[in-house]
Amino acid sequence: MASSSSPAHTFVPVVPSPVSDSATVHVKDQSRPFWTGYQFKCDKQEQEYFERHKPMLVRAFQAWGIIRLIYDTLLPLSYLSRGLAPSISVAYIPNVVITLIMLLMVSCTSRFRKYIVLIISMAFAVFVISTGVMVHVQTDVLVDNALKSHLPRVVKRLATDPEALQELEDYLTIGVSETAVREASWNVLPQMLLLVHTGLWRSTMMSLFAIPITFGIAMPAIPELLQRDFWSTLVIDVMVWGYLFGNLLMTTLNRRRSFLLEYCFQTALETAVAASRQADSILNHTLKNTMGDAAGNIEMFLDTVDSSTDVVYLRQSWASLRRGMRACQHRQAYLHLAAQKYKISLHPVALLEFATELTSGRQVRLNVPNVTVLLDPTLCGLIFDNVLNNAFKHGRSVNPDVELTIECAADEHELAPLKFIVSNAVNPDRPCVTQE
Repeated sequence: MASSSSPAHTFVPVVPSPVSDSATVHVKDQSRPFWTGYQFKCDKQEQEYFERHKPMLVRAFQAWGIIRLIYDTLLPLSYLSRGLAPSISVAYIPNVVITLIMLLMVSCTSRFRKYIVLIISMAFAVFVISTGVMVHVQTDVLVDNALKSHLPRVVKRLATDPEALQELEDYLTIGVSETAVREASWNVLPQMLLLVHTGLWRSTMMSLFAIPITFGIAMPAIPELLQRDFWSTLVIDVMVWGYLFGNLLMTTLNRRRSFLLEYCFQTALETAVAASRQADSILNHTLKNTMGDAAGNIEMFLDTVDSSTDVVYLRQSWASLRRGMRACQHRQAYLHLAAQKYKISLHPVALLEFATELTSGRQVRLNVPNVTVLLDPTLCGLIFDNVLNNAFKHGRSVNPDVELTIECAADEHELAPLKFIVSNAVNPDRPCVTQE
């Protein structure tokens, strides 16, 4: 059997290394143009890529939604505690409602999760544009609050001079609007981080246009600031948009490259395993037929040989060939055992006949009752075939005196465990077996 099992090792699958293949895997070669978000040309790859990243996107959106709810709830309350007009707090209600609806859609209903990228893109566009609207609201409310709460005597003295009062309002508007724009920039930051984490998709690219729209909405509220800092504002706008787009691009390319390498590696592995199994099946079939031919030739020779001729070793070889044929027939069961998917199947088995066939071709003394028992012949045959091999291998080199004893404590038609005992003569060259 040693000579028959060694060829099987020549069919070990050789899987391409992902490191060596990385030089030949290019995302852009297997993807559509960048305005599609570098979607894979293969729809199956694109679907697997989305399904793999969908849980991550859902968790990111849920975290963003919770932060957004806390922020849009606590900030209006702080405005109210400072005695500002309720209109500035009411302006945050649409943000809270939209965030809550989107959060419930994604968290409570799984069917909306397949639109998670579109939902994130819509959330980015809506909240970035709403930030520009809030600049208007904050500027009006804070200027009015400054005139009424902090400068009442100045306003009273300038009541007879409309031009001076207007100059004061314009001055306050520029100062307050600068503060509102800075707060709006920080307010946009969570949306930008969410979009970068999401990566480049067709809908996220469209949502990027919300940034210049926001500046277009916010800046007319402060015309003096627009005239004074037009070019610096434009440069900042372009830098922010470019930085965000660059991060989206790098995040997407890195993710898709990693996915593509893993996908190619998995495909190569599956191909190699399938080829190896096919080759192993062919080898198994060839070995079984070859051993069958050899066993048949030996059997024909034994039928014609003179009874006085010593053919003990030839009969043992014939029995060993038949045992090898039986092992080839159980190849599928061995595969299931290796994959930990084997299911035990009990059958009525004549115990003495089973033990005789198991030890055929070996010099083994049997002490087995002639009863019928329920057992899995394939699994038991594999286990005790290896036990007997070890008994011969590790026992005394000359006349190992191997004995197989099977004890059955119950009569027929009664349930009781079987006790299998394999013993051999001690090999004096090996250390003694201890109790441990």
